[in-house]
Amino acid sequence: MPLDELKRYIKESEKDFIYSRGSLNKILNEEANYWKHDWVTIFKRLLIRIKKGHGTHDPNNEKGKIVNDPISGNRFMAVFFEPMPEGSYFIYDFKLDFKNKP
Repeated sequence: MPLDELKRYIKESEKDFIYSRGSLNKILNEEANYWKHDWVTIFKRLLIRIKKGHGTHDPNNEKGKIVNDPISGNRFMAVFFEPMPEGSYFIYDFKLDFKNKP
């Protein structure tokens, strides 16, 4: 099941990524009730891009950055994060949207 795979990946990546309660709820519960395997692959790819230093400035958060990827057509997935001094990343928001990019 894709959600089980996602939960396992989040657990395995705890040393690099810290999730706010709100973002984790969005990822696991609210916005991601219909996770598909290819969406899990996109989520993993976004976290890899974060670790490689990618991301654009989040206009709503002075220290924040955004990485996003299209899912299909006009759909996208976005992860909002802040790099932490010790080398980890704080994930403070997540969007799985079907219309507009952040």
